[in-house]
Amino acid sequence: MNQQLNIPEVKALISLLDDPNYEAFEQVSNRFFTIGMGAVTFLEEAWEDSLDENVQHRIEELIHQIQYHEIYKQLSTWAGSKEPDLLEGFLIATRYRFFDLTKEKILPQIANICTQTWIELNDDLTPIEQVRVLNHIFFDVMQFTGVVGENPTTEDYFLNNLLDSKRGNPTSLGILYLLIAQRLEIPLMGVDLPRHFILAYTDSVLETGGSEQQVKFYINPFARGIIFTEREIGLYLHQIGVEPLMDFYTPCSNKAVLRRMLLELAYLYELEDNLSKKKELTELANLLG
Repeated sequence: MNQQLNIPEVKALISLLDDPNYEAFEQVSNRFFTIGMGAVTFLEEAWEDSLDENVQHRIEELIHQIQYHEIYKQLSTWAGSKEPDLLEGFLIATRYRFFDLTKEKILPQIANICTQTWIELNDDLTPIEQVRVLNHIFFDVMQFTGVVGENPTTEDYFLNNLLDSKRGNPTSLGILYLLIAQRLEIPLMGVDLPRHFILAYTDSVLETGGSEQQVKFYINPFARGIIFTEREIGLYLHQIGVEPLMDFYTPCSNKAVLRRMLLELAYLYELEDNLSKKKELTELANLLG
């Protein structure tokens, strides 16, 4: 928990960061974790002033751990809310990599997509017509596209990168498409299909997801919003040799969607031999189920 900042204490703690005694450094680190975000600015200034690479490395690790604990706290609060907003969750997950990213920085881009889509929508459109409008704005006007034929990278998962590059993987592109639809009250929900993230057009949006929701059809945002049925899901599962469980056809919650993203990120960091990041992202994912 953050306490009222004691600046002399923070500066005194910073002066101890070059202590070669590991146990002493651990005590200093634990005190910084208790102080929390208020110490980060002073740590950043100390990093700039230091010529000692070991001290700089310690400061970098301290800042990361303080920020990680803040992300953990934010995500825990998000997961505990009655109706977790997908945009807010996506933003919290992105802050794991870009901690200073604020909602104010990305909201105008989100609002622009929503506004342009809303202008083309009306109450007389059928569900398929609604999706065609969303597809037109998202893929033709805004020119979002899937990253094809390249090895997946962690950078493709983060919201700010996706909005800037207009390129995403099946999960990140699908989450953006989904949150736009939800903000426009188009009843789409995620479907946790193995190896590919898809969406379902349902008769209503319930945060809990589940089989009680009637699915009208499915959507693949990675393939420019193509519409298909459960028969195609069955064929896909047969092709990849996976047993066709009910969960692979059933709408899931926003928490389950974000959990999938975090676990995919954890797996990619594992491939990069970055086991500390894998551990942290797995911890974050475990907050969501």
